[in-house]
Amino acid sequence: MKPDYKFGDEYEFKEEPRPVDGFKKSYPFQMSGFDANLSGKGFVKLVGDYKMVPNFETLMWQFTFSLAMPKQYFDNTKYVVFFGTYAPESDPNAKTTITCEVKIGDSSSAVVREYDGNFAFDK
Repeated sequence: MKPDYKFGDEYEFKEEPRPVDGFKKSYPFQMSGFDANLSGKGFVKLVGDYKMVPNFETLMWQFTFSLAMPKQYFDNTKYVVFFGTYAPESDPNAKTTITCEVKIGDSSSAVVREYDGNFAFDK
């Protein structure tokens, strides 16, 4: 039996991923939490960009985290860990956390990890 796939432009699915409403947030933090010798506030900024992939019922998420603080405080020997936790609306307890660990000033050092549940930092 031959497959009955039809060829031609009228049968091809050509839509590109399209953006869905994203968001932008900024979270202040005390600089002393980053380094005990510092004072004032820094900011972690988060930009969420969502794209739907048509015909695959897939939602791609792209998150951009950035750290904003005075340049003289960036220490290239330190790492920053960004994390986000999400869960499907149908099961809010089925959480997944994604982390990105990156050495300050060296984007090629980024390591992304996925965890089941919440990711907890020692305080």
